[in-house]
Amino acid sequence: MAESVKELSSGTLTQANLASDGTLPVFTNNSSTTKVVRDVHVGTSTVTSTQARLSVDGIPASETLESSTGTVVVPPSNSLDIEFNPTLVQPTKKSLNFYQLDYVDSNEVNIYPITGIEQEGTSDTRFTYNFAGASLGTTPSIGSAVDLVPPFHSQGPYGGQSLAQFVKVPAETSYYYWYKDSNSTSQFRRLNYGSDETAQGTQTTIFSTSYHGPALDFKRMKYYGSEGGNIREYDLTKAGGLDSTSSSYTQYTGYQSGNSSYFSADAVNNVYFGSQSSETWIRNLALSAGNARINNNAYNTSHRRTIALYNSSEDRYYLLVGAQGFSTGNTHFSYFEASQIATNVTSNYSVNETDVLNGSFSSYLNSLTGGNSYDSMIHYLSRLDDNVLAIPYSSTKWRLWKAEGGNLVYLNIEIDGTQALDSTYYNTLVPYGEINQTQTNLPYTAYTGISTKLRTQGVEIT
Repeated sequence: MAESVKELSSGTLTQANLASDGTLPVFTNNSSTTKVVRDVHVGTSTVTSTQARLSVDGIPASETLESSTGTVVVPPSNSLDIEFNPTLVQPTKKSLNFYQLDYVDSNEVNIYPITGIEQEGTSDTRFTYNFAGASLGTTPSIGSAVDLVPPFHSQGPYGGQSLAQFVKVPAETSYYYWYKDSNSTSQFRRLNYGSDETAQGTQTTIFSTSYHGPALDFKRMKYYGSEGGNIREYDLTKAGGLDSTSSSYTQYTGYQSGNSSYFSADAVNNVYFGSQSSETWIRNLALSAGNARINNNAYNTSHRRTIALYNSSEDRYYLLVGAQGFSTGNTHFSYFEASQIATNVTSNYSVNETDVLNGSFSSYLNSLTGGNSYDSMIHYLSRLDDNVLAIPYSSTKWRLWKAEGGNLVYLNIEIDGTQALDSTYYNTLVPYGEINQTQTNLPYTAYTGISTKLRTQGVEIT
């Protein structure tokens, strides 16, 4: 029977009321009831009017969340919900999986899978998420040695050169890898093992030139290299695999030209960093043009490394440039705000950076909680994620750090490897790559600060 206008719902909805799809249910009808909403009154709310809207079982019933008068019919077994616009991001945590590599000889490289470390993943930037209940694992598990199959070229990865990285792309039955000598020669290759991962496999040279500054972004599954003022970007997940033709890469112009001795590079968050002499050149690949530079004053010699870290919470980049031993020469460590390179398309502009270190990396580490006096080599540092850096703590151990608050901060995670660092070959840690990582969804209810006082009136028909 038809009812008179009455209150259909009233109360304050918070993150505790969030449903499994990230919506805030206002009310749900049973199988024999229809409700016709006539008036909506929104009181005190931490959700702005443009951040959400009303919907009926996923179908928008308004454009915004604010007090209004109208007619919204909610059929039997359907619900009226507050739907975030855009949809509330599903919070996640991610397992940080990687390998320790051990050079055996020019025909064999062993890998030791390392698993069990979990870290914070994604959340909605509009609201604060409490990761305290995410049960983030901090104890790594070291797997047994496995021969790196199929065999790689004798020069890489790690077989004959000091600097190299690789990543496996199962969908393309391929490994992609680069190697670089102590100064200039760089190769980017694909090893396709087809249906038989124990076979020798087919090698393809994709990009080969001097001083091209190879860089792998494992999170975005991209490879970068520069040549003649241009930067090439290769998508490692490209269907059918990559080859040496121009159809395999996207080219970005407007980078500095004429790379010189000991050129090294890194890429993070779609930004390419290349260091030579006393300068690091920066190209934001999200823009059509523009390049910036930093004076790094770092030791310019063999086995030079450039490592870029991105702290998304601070929206800040950290830059580390150095060569050879921790205590040898100058290591440069600085940071700058991402806003400086977010929109600037001019050429050769200077970034306003804050120097943290221009000197001994060993002394700097010793000043930090979690630091130590072990004097390793700069080229053994490994970036395992956008803002996770592995630093050798002894001949068989690494400690994990993040860049935050203008310094390196120890994460209280130590990796005890099974093979000692080799003074000649690149024995270090390498991520699996984002497509090979494990991501777990977390509950919406750990968001904080979501609160909306809402009252609805209308007619209920049973």
